[in-house]
Amino acid sequence: MSTNDDRVSDAEINRRIAFADAALGAAGHTVTDLQARELARQVAAGKLTGDEAVAGVLAGTDSYDSLGEQEQAIVREQWADSMTALRDGLNYEEEITAAGDSYSEIDDDGNLVVHQARG
Repeated sequence: MSTNDDRVSDAEINRRIAFADAALGAAGHTVTDLQARELARQVAAGKLTGDEAVAGVLAGTDSYDSLGEQEQAIVREQWADSMTALRDGLNYEEEITAAGDSYSEIDDDGNLVVHQARG
């Protein structure tokens, strides 16, 4: 949770929410989900930062749908980066070869290539 000790007035919270609603409305979006609106209110009140809201989604404690458009974009980018890192770390050839198994694949020209088991 944010450690902001400055209390934000209800009027300022409402102004911030109205501004966000207007910006989203201009982009053709309307936020009606109560959880999303409450999360936005907490960010507007300084009780949570946008980063904390994103972290809650990434940790699985908050809903992706409860985030605003910008925070959702951050989450999508972080998810994509995580998946890229996972894919880049895969090495099936090494695993299959280490197990002593054969495998086949399609080359760049669409031809079947069979790799025989070694050992």
